[in-house]
Amino acid sequence: MGPPGSTLERAGAATVAIALALATTVTAGDLFRRGDVNSDGVLDISDAVAIFGFLFLGADTPACLDAADANDDGSNDLSDGVAILNFLFQGGPQPPTPRFDAACPGRDPTADALDCAGGSGAPRSPPGIDFAPVTAPPPRVRERSRWLLEETGPGVFRVEEGTSFALLVEAQSNEDTLAPLSLVEPDDPRDGNPDTLDVRCDRNLGDPSAGGVAAGDSLAPFFFRDIDAWEDPVYLITQASMRIAGDGPLAPAPGSYRFTASVVDARCARSETASFTLVVEPSSAPEVQVWTEDAAGAVRPHDPGTGNARVTAGEPVTLVVEGLPNGRGGAAPDPSSLSVIADPAFPAGADLTPRFGPGDRPARLEMTLDGEWFPCPGNTDLLVSMRAGDAERTVRFRLETPLGFAADIAPIFRVSCTGCHEEPGPDKGLVLVDPSLDRIYRNIVNVFASEPAITSIAPLLVWPYFPERSYLVHKIRGTFLDPDVAGEGRRMPADEGFLDETTEKLIIDWVAQGAPR
Repeated sequence: MGPPGSTLERAGAATVAIALALATTVTAGDLFRRGDVNSDGVLDISDAVAIFGFLFLGADTPACLDAADANDDGSNDLSDGVAILNFLFQGGPQPPTPRFDAACPGRDPTADALDCAGGSGAPRSPPGIDFAPVTAPPPRVRERSRWLLEETGPGVFRVEEGTSFALLVEAQSNEDTLAPLSLVEPDDPRDGNPDTLDVRCDRNLGDPSAGGVAAGDSLAPFFFRDIDAWEDPVYLITQASMRIAGDGPLAPAPGSYRFTASVVDARCARSETASFTLVVEPSSAPEVQVWTEDAAGAVRPHDPGTGNARVTAGEPVTLVVEGLPNGRGGAAPDPSSLSVIADPAFPAGADLTPRFGPGDRPARLEMTLDGEWFPCPGNTDLLVSMRAGDAERTVRFRLETPLGFAADIAPIFRVSCTGCHEEPGPDKGLVLVDPSLDRIYRNIVNVFASEPAITSIAPLLVWPYFPERSYLVHKIRGTFLDPDVAGEGRRMPADEGFLDETTEKLIIDWVAQGAPR
């Protein structure tokens, strides 16, 4: 069974969990180690002997002809044995990938007529994977969650030329084996590990002679350079991101690009290959970047769990917006065209634009978050836009005012759930009103719900960081009967009347913030 959910968000909508693709069994014939002709796990003179015996002495055909293609020229001949001997005894080049000394066997990156019906293989029960293009934060800002780029069809996304975006791989360890995923390069935590993370594009990204990447080459080394890794230790979910700057060497020209990704776990089990198509459209729209700074002007780190800009009343915080020219050319951004709209509105209003003043750069504008111009408790999404000439760019940015179970959520339960969900006879055995707040918390967080079917996308009452995977959220929103949720009963609270939108949002935001105590 594949992993249960994802934290990717759809642009222009509330947080939506996207089901990860179901993993499929990888056949043994797909995987091998180059040069390990006799499949004994090492590269030595016996592998060259095996090639010569097959070619000239009538010995058995190697179980994996791809492995016997030691120089990766697409054929099995004398040069393969010579390549192995040259590497072993003359200091010649190492056989190409998949490397003989890799922790796990890999697939052939070169299309040829050779097969590997008896290759090194991989165990069953592979990890699950989701892969999507998402918006990119400024390079100094570390984030986990993103907004999906605009989806124009199933698996087809759109991005404007010259604007930054990111590739986001979300993988989950197999629920049977629990084998960990180590997607970071062991010797350099700022690079992805090409032995366990395989991401490729079918077209050149930028100019390969000027720092770009050629079609079909591994993108793994570019992961984690500008965006930190994130892991959920409870559900063994790992996120890996790669930022492609609109003005960087990897920025793609207009056209259609096919990206693929797979991951390998510690048992050498490989996920299915996830993919999407990215259409890059001609544009002169500017880059628009948003972040927060402290009183000293330093970029404030985002919350390590949610990836959002977390702000607390009383702390000096500056909200910064900066427009940059399109990475592939275009007019300078017009700071007077700035528009910043908050949803939900700040106490003083939704339109924050008049509060912004000029910064120390031409298209940098900033405002102080304080008093009536501070976001309401919970999560607030900002819709930020700026023009350059006739082209406009709009981005989303989330401000997070921290919520707590004791201060914000338990009082809602006391008002709305008293009588039905308290001792001595709580409905469904679920206690939501009790003198012990710790008991209530332990009753709902990371606890399986009693109603939904086993196939439900929301098997837990509260799944931290995943509102769409939390059955409690569906019960209060009235979506618990949806086919993918597969619940039963009545919308809650049933007797006191449904929650108003503001109260409902507090619970949803609390879950999205990781269900803090």
